[in-house]
Amino acid sequence: MRSRLLRPRRWSFKEIFWDRPDIKAMTFEEFKAYVQELRRLGKKGELEFIVRRYVERGNSMEAPYFFEPEEILGVVRRIRASSRASNFCDPLRLRAWDKAAMRMLRRRKESGV
Repeated sequence: MRSRLLRPRRWSFKEIFWDRPDIKAMTFEEFKAYVQELRRLGKKGELEFIVRRYVERGNSMEAPYFFEPEEILGVVRRIRASSRASNFCDPLRLRAWDKAAMRMLRRRKESGV
């Protein structure tokens, strides 16, 4: 277990944003700061785009590092409400993201934050 934590991690955002060289070139810390900056500036459109792309193609285990559970749940809800959702996103993937967001909320509640 310890050796797994010491290995460099390959974050999925580098593959998810293959068409955005500015994001693809970021390190973990830079991407996290970028997401926080979007949140701080209130750029909801860009932030929702990033969260949606992550939900559609990313790893739900990475979600707590970058996104708030409310952001994930909002995107999952909008994807499900879309008339073409089944064409672009697997329902099992949406359920996994839903569970990940609920786990995040539960942990937040248990820690008292």
